[in-house]
Parts: sequence; C-alpha cells; structure tokens
Amino acid sequence: MDIIRQVRALLHEAEIYRDQGFLEEALVKYRSAADIISKNSQIKNGSKMIGVMTEKIRSLEKALSRGEMPQENKKNAVSYLKNIMKMLHEAELYKSQGLLTDAAGIYRNALDMLKNIEQDRNSRILAKTIANKLKKINLRVRSVQNAPAAPELSEKNRKLIKKLFAFTGDGTQDSADLSGAIALAKFGQYESAINELNKLILKNRLRMIAAKNILRCHIAMDLPENAARQYLEWSSGDLFSSAQIEELHMLLESLFRKKGVDSLLPDRTAAQKERIKRNQEIEIIDISSIGITLKKGPQKGRVIELDVNYQSGNIISFVIAKKDRELVDNFSIGLQLDDIQFYSPIAIFKGAGLVYDKTEITRGPKKGYLSLDIKIISI
Repeated sequence: MDIIRQVRALLHEAEIYRDQGFLEEALVKYRSAADIISKNSQIKNGSKMIGVMTEKIRSLEKALSRGEMPQENKKNAVSYLKNIMKMLHEAELYKSQGLLTDAAGIYRNALDMLKNIEQDRNSRILAKTIANKLKKINLRVRSVQNAPAAPELSEKNRKLIKKLFAFTGDGTQDSADLSGAIALAKFGQYESAINELNKLILKNRLRMIAAKNILRCHIAMDLPENAARQYLEWSSGDLFSSAQIEELHMLLESLFRKKGVDSLLPDRTAAQKERIKRNQEIEIIDISSIGITLKKGPQKGRVIELDVNYQSGNIISFVIAKKDRELVDNFSIGLQLDDIQFYSPIAIFKGAGLVYDKTEITRGPKKGYLSLDIKIISI
C-alpha cells in the first residue's frame, strides 16, 4: 500500500535525524507520519502506531524545551543529509532513463558527502545501501563496455574501404570524405566513422549530414544515451542554428522510436515542430524507411520495407542482412523504382528513386551483407 510505504519512509527518516541529533527535523517527520495515519482509518493498528509516535513527539518536544539543540556542525549536516536524499532521487531518475554513468557519478558524490556526517549505525546503513547501488550500476556499465564489439579493421583496410566505396556527387574532396565515412559505418566501423564525421562537422555545407549520421552511428552501436548526450552538447553550443537543432531533435526522436527506446530528450513545443516541418519541406527530407513494391521475381507484388541506415543528401543507404538479400536480387545499378513510399518523421511521401550503388560487403562484422544506395529523384 502506498500510504504504508510513505509512513515507513517518514519514520525511517525521522529515526535517522533523531539519531544524528537533528531533533527539530525528526519532530517534523514524526508529526507528518502521525497526521497521515490519523487521516487514514483503514491502516491496521493505526491507533497503536499513533500512540507510539505521540510518545516520541513528546520526548522530542521536552528535549527541545530543555535546549538540547543540535550544534552548528550538526545543523550543517542536516543540509548534507537533505542534499543526499535529493541526489538519490536524481540518480534513480538517471538510471531509469538508461544514463548509467551519470547515475554512478551521483552515487559517488553522495557517498563523498555522507563522509561529512557523524558516523553511526544509520549513516553506515545508508552508506552501504548507496555503495550497493553503485556496485550494481558499475557491473551494468562494465557488461555494456565488455560486450563483443565490432572487430576493428586495420588502418590499411579502413583506407581501402574509404577509397573503394566512396562516391562523389560533386567531385569535391569533402564529398569524398563524407561518403568514405559513411562507407566505414556500413562496414560496422562506427567509431572510425564517427571520428571522420566529426571532422566534417566544421564544414558548413556538410554539417547537418555529418551530424545526422553521427547520431545514426550511436544508435547502431546500441548507445542511445551517447546519441542524446551528443545532441545536448550540440544544442548548448552555437555551431548549429535553432532550426537545425530542432531538425536533429526530430530525427533522434524518430531513431529512438524505431529502436524501441524511451525518449532521452527534452520535449519540443508544437510551434517548434511546425517550424521544422516547414523547413524540411524546402530542404532535403530525412527519410527513416521506405516501402517498395517488388515488380519481378517469385515475390512479385510484395511490398518490402527497408530501414534507412545512413543518408547523404538525396542518397539513402541500406545495409541488407544476408537473410534478406534475395529481396533485392533484381535491383541492378541504374534501375529506376517508380513507386516508392518514403517514410519521414513528419509525413509519408510517394516518389521515385534510382538504384545508385549495390555492393557486397566483404570485410568486417557485416561481411556477407549487401550495401544498397538509392538516389531520390522525385518525392
């Protein structure tokens, strides 16, 4: 019962305050608990509990009337204890959102602050409780860090990938660098891809494309908290305009939904969403997935949906798993797909695309997968 848990929590806090010599704070907690019980007659043995608390309240009132007030250093400790309680609530909130390293940091700070309070049985119990919570979080963090990672290719192989799978829409080195970074991501070399994309963030023309693909890489690594942290870092700086930040917010929310992750971002207002919608109607739209009706083969007439892994302007890229390769066997380079459903975070569009590139991945953790690029020609 929630009321019983609330009363127990108040009594527990009252005992801690009383044992530490914080009589006024303990008195407030006892009175609050007694008031709750008196207003809820359904509580079992409520009258008996009130009787016990009444005795404690009278005892504390007598002690206070005799001038048994906490010393100045104990008054300071009250502030420490209240801050610790607040920190524990914050840590639980961070933990519930999957922000484990942030929660661990708060628990460590709480333990450090607890050292400023006179040590007794209750403070030791509290310290042990916090330490156990910290231990469990550290185990979870280590399990994530020690999870099998994508095999890292040698620098020689990474350079080869960038060279072989890079395409340049306008013949510039920047475009080649961008497509090379996306090629690394397709091969599962996400950290290397992020490093390359971060270099392109400083290029005005490529900033948004690079930023969006950085977020996609974090999601591909199953690190949504890193994607959220990166977004918040960008939103607090001046590198991106407010409209661009809103655009990144909408994309990341869409990626979270597709991944089945609760949002880790602050909400945006309806007015902000409408502004970004108007902005995206003019610029290249972010495509999250597409639907294609198969025109040939044994599954002719079937509609297949493909999730977009990366996007560079009007080029959308897919990494097709081995088991799904037969779905696109008939997609030859240069084939025009006239009936495509484009799904974006804001709407669904019909349009056409061109098979721009189709290559088997021969190295890295995605070996045997198919890299498919489609160029949007109308929408």
